[in-house]
Amino acid sequence: MSAVSSGNLRGIAALSVAMICLTINDVTVKLTSSGMPTGQLIFLRGLAACVFTLVLCVVMDKHRRLAEAVTPHVLARAFANLLGTVTYLTALFNMPIANVSAIVQAIPLVLTAMAALFLKEKVGIRRWSAIVVGMIGVLFIVRPTTDAFNIFAMSALATVLLIAVRDLLTRIAHTDIPSIVITFATTAVVTLGAGMLSFFEDWVRVDFEQATYITVAAVFLVLGIQLVIVALRAGAVAVVAPFRFSIVLWATLAGYFIWGEIPDRWSIVGTALIVSAAIYTLWRERVAARSGTAIIRPPHT
Repeated sequence: MSAVSSGNLRGIAALSVAMICLTINDVTVKLTSSGMPTGQLIFLRGLAACVFTLVLCVVMDKHRRLAEAVTPHVLARAFANLLGTVTYLTALFNMPIANVSAIVQAIPLVLTAMAALFLKEKVGIRRWSAIVVGMIGVLFIVRPTTDAFNIFAMSALATVLLIAVRDLLTRIAHTDIPSIVITFATTAVVTLGAGMLSFFEDWVRVDFEQATYITVAAVFLVLGIQLVIVALRAGAVAVVAPFRFSIVLWATLAGYFIWGEIPDRWSIVGTALIVSAAIYTLWRERVAARSGTAIIRPPHT
């Protein structure tokens, strides 16, 4: 058995590229957010994302299976994603992008814990220790004894739990449902939720620049969602999930070059702890793979 199986390698590659796509989505949404109500912005992005997803369904010859988008696990995943989107954007619009992205890097650690509890994946004391270290890293970033711990930091922490639940549901959804169908359900539910929110807002006129940002965000959001689903269905959770931490690098670079955001030393320490815990988790999986005790998932698209 190789140190990392082909399915795990496929999952690692998919999730790494997904983090780039989702960072581009975050940047374009944040650039648009100051001049447009949140509900309107997410609704318009969702409409564009649904259209793009439907095009992909036709290209991939999966459009005849769109009815499977309403199966219980797929819908539950979509609603968890909707709530996670609301909490994430609330944090994103009111905090430095690098700090928000660093906090949500606790997702693979929480997801590992959930996989142990609900999927019965074996998690030893070393990996539990890594989870604790990662949680300490989150506390360094949100700093509950300072002004940094506010409603927006709480919103980012809520995102961690919701997205971990979403990803867990991705693993337990019927494996014969095409990933692109799950992506469509996800974008459709978020769009409907944003549409209901927009009823309570005063819409503004959309100029060409905003429309461009929204279109770019929609394309990269769909690609990111699709790649995350492919990654989680291809590889073992504990092997693949830690590669979410790569988004911290892209978000930090975006925050610095676009908004001039420089993380403070506590945020840097916290991020380092989270990334270290994720890398250690991956290393433990490589050791398990060599000994023949790793959980190997067959690839699925």
